[in-house]
Amino acid sequence: MLSLSCNELSGTIPESLQHVSNLDLSHNHLQGVIPTKGVFSNASSVSLDGNSELCGGVSELHMPPCPVASRGSKIRYYLIRVLIPLFGFMSLILLVYFLLLERKMSRTRYESQAPLGEHFPKVSYNDLVEATKNFSESNLLGKGSYGTVYKGKLVQNKMEVAVKVFNLEMRGAERSFLSECEALRSVQHRNLLSIITACSTVDSNGSPFRALIYEFMPKGNLDMWLHNNGHETAQKHLGLSERIDIAVNIGDALDYLHNDSENPIIHCDLKPSNILLDDDMVAHLGDFGIARFFLDSRPRPADSTSSIGLKGTIGYIPPGT
Repeated sequence: MLSLSCNELSGTIPESLQHVSNLDLSHNHLQGVIPTKGVFSNASSVSLDGNSELCGGVSELHMPPCPVASRGSKIRYYLIRVLIPLFGFMSLILLVYFLLLERKMSRTRYESQAPLGEHFPKVSYNDLVEATKNFSESNLLGKGSYGTVYKGKLVQNKMEVAVKVFNLEMRGAERSFLSECEALRSVQHRNLLSIITACSTVDSNGSPFRALIYEFMPKGNLDMWLHNNGHETAQKHLGLSERIDIAVNIGDALDYLHNDSENPIIHCDLKPSNILLDDDMVAHLGDFGIARFFLDSRPRPADSTSSIGLKGTIGYIPPGT
């Protein structure tokens, strides 16, 4: 026998109490459906008086029937429980999406048209930051008049590249970038340094950013092989046959630029540091930053003058330039 009357108990009646022989739960604050098995099936063995919120049970208890929720109400109840969190989550996703879209559109407004044309792949500033480990000093390959060259690896296609970042604070750097883009967009030769694409956008600070992405030349440049400037490759021997091959390679490249390209191009800065070598020691001519373009055998007016007076590097400027 179990007597729990007058104990201010609340909540529903546990079905486990059905196993006692006599049960007194009167004068509490119990609520909900009365079980119908065990002691609850015998009205003389259970006392539930004074619990106004109880309902149902066997008929002998004379309790009010429990309200029956319609199927539609149950469906609406469960839909509300499911849909409200779902809609909240979807709203959060949409908000994040539109914020990112707005940021991308704002950034795009500052980006110029792809300088090399649509058939070249598009590379973002963030792609180059990731490829060069945030333009790390450990990836530095060299510095020139208008910018700095870094070794990198594009995440999209796992390709090793050389990234030439232009210092736009230097006078003539923007012109040099456009000149290289114009020179390289339409030329293609086995002994010209292959350009992969260009990046003309803004950096993380909103400042203009210009870069050219070239195929990486693992053997460095010819200057490193000819002169002892502290480079390890300068200690290696460059044989006569290799020197002749390099000269022939560059001669082929110049012949193509002068005679076989769509518009004749004069490189204007032919020097060992602008001759790059691949794994097979095949020479590739690069750096068209001050190149001149000829139409009908006459220099194009926009490119026939330079902001630095002399076009080329002292010691390598051809006579008559």
